[in-house]
Amino acid sequence: DKDGVKDTTHTSQGGQSDEEDAAKVDEGELPSLDLTWMPCEDRDQIEALGYPCSASGFLKAAGAKDIKAISIFLRCNINIDTCDERGWTPLTFASYNGSFDLVNLVLRLGANVNIKDNGGFTPLHWAAFNGHSEIIKHLIVKGAEVNAHSLRDWTPLMMASMNGHVRACAALLLSGADSNVKTHHEWTALQMASFNNHVPVIKLFLSLLKQHMNVVRHAENDSSA
Repeated sequence: DKDGVKDTTHTSQGGQSDEEDAAKVDEGELPSLDLTWMPCEDRDQIEALGYPCSASGFLKAAGAKDIKAISIFLRCNINIDTCDERGWTPLTFASYNGSFDLVNLVLRLGANVNIKDNGGFTPLHWAAFNGHSEIIKHLIVKGAEVNAHSLRDWTPLMMASMNGHVRACAALLLSGADSNVKTHHEWTALQMASFNNHVPVIKLFLSLLKQHMNVVRHAENDSSA
């Protein structure tokens, strides 16, 4: 995959994929990071927690939701947006894994809320993919682009719809997510939910469509009165 991630958009039918593999860190493929200058005490603490003093250690700690280890790395002024070979940062891992505390920590310390991985996915995409509605709300409050597009034009709403996360869909829609956007395969979020038979999500979209039609009907009646 030229984008470096397993992208659900490779299927023309809005079907499932094995993106769970995207949360795995391969230490051998991570960029090198010289942390030999770290204070001995911090190095000892990190190693005692089971992580190497390297980029891979930093990102493995993020993947494990290890706030203590992450805090030590950050205390040593490591780049908070350090990424792996797919472009995943600690914020990406935290959003994917549903670690609200870690999301909050790295955002407070300046993590880029709209950073994109090699497939063009943002942390909001991955929070939506796994249905982490509270993290979705927090990311948006902190400036996440609700209609961010991946390289193949997938939005966070599509990610949530495909996997049947109705609360995540509701959080996105209430924050201004556009349900009419189409992927490069011409699929909308509603079509993805329908293809995968996610009835609660389908009902949510149809309810919003009904509300919209009622508003239009009332507006037309008012204009003709």
